[in-house]
Amino acid sequence: MFTRVLTDQQVTEIVAKYQAGSSTPKLATEYDVAIATIARYLNLAGIRLRPLSQASRISKNSLSEADRTLVQTLYLSGSSCKSLSTRFQVSVPAIYKYLYELGTKMRSLHESHLVYQLNHDYFRKVDNQEQAYWLGFLAADGQVTGNAVRLGLAIKDQDHVERFAQAVSSNTPIGCYPKKHPISANLALCSEQMVADLNRYGIVERKSLVLTYADVSSNLHNHYIRGYFDGDGSVCNNGKGQVSTTFPGTEAFLARCAEIFYQEGITKKLRCVRPHHKSRIHILTVGGRLQATRLYHWLYNDSITWLPRKRARFEELLGL
Repeated sequence: MFTRVLTDQQVTEIVAKYQAGSSTPKLATEYDVAIATIARYLNLAGIRLRPLSQASRISKNSLSEADRTLVQTLYLSGSSCKSLSTRFQVSVPAIYKYLYELGTKMRSLHESHLVYQLNHDYFRKVDNQEQAYWLGFLAADGQVTGNAVRLGLAIKDQDHVERFAQAVSSNTPIGCYPKKHPISANLALCSEQMVADLNRYGIVERKSLVLTYADVSSNLHNHYIRGYFDGDGSVCNNGKGQVSTTFPGTEAFLARCAEIFYQEGITKKLRCVRPHHKSRIHILTVGGRLQATRLYHWLYNDSITWLPRKRARFEELLGL
């Protein structure tokens, strides 16, 4: 009988699906090969085969939605399924199952032995405009969970995720999900040092309600705020021919931004949305063509890093 040779990618998929609970007969049918072929590839991958009577048994281990997301984050940042199994007190097959259900791109056997690079000390001391920009961007759009730093953007901004990875000297793969028709690009970095440094600058878990303005040098304010603006700000035409820019955030963070704008001669307005709601949203607005133009020049003065589509939109509305 002709024995079909499987590609490395197919073998990686087979290992993941088998660990997630699929059986050798089912995999043999799916990949159009003999059961013995599936078993041979699993043996070569170091996978211990289950008795057929247990092939369809699904692990009863369960994790919360938040823990499943964290499992994916840690896996994408380099953690092994075995180490995740120990950390979350569930079986290795359960870890594979969660990763497979989340559409995670599984590492090949070769990739599983690689250690991804990262400048863990990148945010230890923020003293240049590139660091200040990414600190502001993470303050707006980043996430800190456990010992992981995660940045996820719409697929149209994948290039910007790649710029961040390059800035922190990381070769960690960027995941695009879902696989067939991706809508987001995600980077997960596992670094206890980086998390600790970001915490010192106000970026903590569930930061949306407690974020404070980072203690950065005055010559870095425009770069830090530009990063925040690129992450969570917006610029638009208010319908009356006037350009308006908005910054959502905590009252403490935006109050400090307002002070800085005042010092730079930029008129602003700080207001609160839904004042009777526990999670009150504050908005800092800079309106009018003159003030928006002043803000534009201040934000982008001598800059080397920005989100291209947002700057282009700003220039389009101002006619620059």
